[in-house]
Amino acid sequence: MKKYFGTDGIRGIPGESLKEEIVTKIFSSVEKILAPKSVAIILDTRESCEMITEWIVKGFSEEVSITNYGILPSGSMPILLETFNEDLGIIISASHNPSEYNGIKLIDKNGSKLDDDLEIQIESELEKVSLPENNAKIKKSTKVAEAYRKTKILATIGPSSEKITKIEKLILSGVDAFRINCSHTNESQFKNYIANIRKVEKKLKKPIGILIDLQGPKLRIGEIENNIPLKKGQKILFVNNKKSSKPSEIPLPEEKVFKSVRVN
Repeated sequence: MKKYFGTDGIRGIPGESLKEEIVTKIFSSVEKILAPKSVAIILDTRESCEMITEWIVKGFSEEVSITNYGILPSGSMPILLETFNEDLGIIISASHNPSEYNGIKLIDKNGSKLDDDLEIQIESELEKVSLPENNAKIKKSTKVAEAYRKTKILATIGPSSEKITKIEKLILSGVDAFRINCSHTNESQFKNYIANIRKVEKKLKKPIGILIDLQGPKLRIGEIENNIPLKKGQKILFVNNKKSSKPSEIPLPEEKVFKSVRVN
């Protein structure tokens, strides 16, 4: 059973539910279990990213070479690992969580999330592991910008990156355009995002693109009062209700579905 690792890494509020002591011990345990010789780190724009980076470095010994590749999208990590032959990837980001949160994701050399068994093993060493006497050194790299600047960089703007200072920092780091995800944005946020982007555009005297990612159709089931263990070959009835307690019914409050389906 895992205590700190969730379905998508470790998340919490730095200094509260995500503490320095735990982070440093986790990465001392990571070094013991995985024995990486080189580590790649990428960040998002949350203010706590640099602080968490320092905590991570304290957990590694001087035997490990750590490179901070800066603010990059999570999807770039597999490319970094392969291109620069890094042993382990660390992504400091909390996706759509509120800006006070942050998170840490571990990516193996093949570009995949660590297996659950490895995460359990890492946690099992926390009480036994000791912090290194001599910490690793971290260096910053501009290799990505030098290697990939022929491409355009698209960044998703959200609660953690909507401030004018953050937008400017992203543009100066190489971002060409911003994506607004309408699935996670209300009208007030939408207007604010565009206004702030345009203010930065005017200040830097540089055109900044905006991509609007519209919501597609959504189908959501209703409230199920009791768990329904499904078995192969079992028949399930979808009903046009908001909730159901019957073991063979799943509520689907979408009238248009029932009007459009046909036999066979």
